[in-house]
Amino acid sequence: MKPWIKDGFLSGVEAFYALLPQAKPSPSALRQCRIVSHRGERDNRVVFENTFAAFDTLISAGVWAIEFDIRWTQDLEPVVVHDLDLLRVFGQKERICDLTLAQLQDTAPQIPSLAELLDRYGGKIHFMIELKAEDYPQPEQQRARLTQLLSSLEPVTDFHFLALELDLFEHLKGFPAACWLPTARANIKQMSDFALRHQCAGMAGPYGLISRRRIQRHLQAGQNLGVGFPAHRNVLYREINRGVRWIFTNQALRLQRMLDADTQHP
Repeated sequence: MKPWIKDGFLSGVEAFYALLPQAKPSPSALRQCRIVSHRGERDNRVVFENTFAAFDTLISAGVWAIEFDIRWTQDLEPVVVHDLDLLRVFGQKERICDLTLAQLQDTAPQIPSLAELLDRYGGKIHFMIELKAEDYPQPEQQRARLTQLLSSLEPVTDFHFLALELDLFEHLKGFPAACWLPTARANIKQMSDFALRHQCAGMAGPYGLISRRRIQRHLQAGQNLGVGFPAHRNVLYREINRGVRWIFTNQALRLQRMLDADTQHP
């Protein structure tokens, strides 16, 4: 699906559910809800996604987690960036995999390495780390590097891994499946079945496509659900009332303030 079609569909879904009144969730449900900032607070004009500027404001605001993407440089260092190239965000045509870490940071110095991000935020906020579909030229070496970088943190407690392609979890065999979060587009059943079969952390996907019945299947298995990308109070309430705990959103600060106010004044 082309990005503009996808964005239009999601906006339509949000507008529809925003008009439906929702009961305020119970105090215990509100307390259990966790806000996940999707690529940080950014406008991609002054503050760019997946950068320190996008994440710094979240640390002191009580936001539970940051979601970010990692890709691999030519010299096999994981860096925090969504696209395979620099064109959309930074206006450069270079591909991440064609640049060494030093070359990348000369070209787009805002992009942090995973090592730098861990050093800045490790233990201060939960990490939702998304792997991207790309070539893994040295999978064993890359797996070892990822394990080394995350060795000071605890899976599940400190971080989870997301992936939109199931074969990417092959690169995470050194990490327990309890920190894996298969993430669906429209393939809800495929990701749900994988998560249940492998005893993953749960699954994530678009809230408009995940039924209440499927949510209950995961909750009964002791798993969590993550949904994206609520922006309105009614949508937030709807998902909390359906048993969803992890709210992925592009408006994390606003939703966190909303959640804090509701928790303090149930």
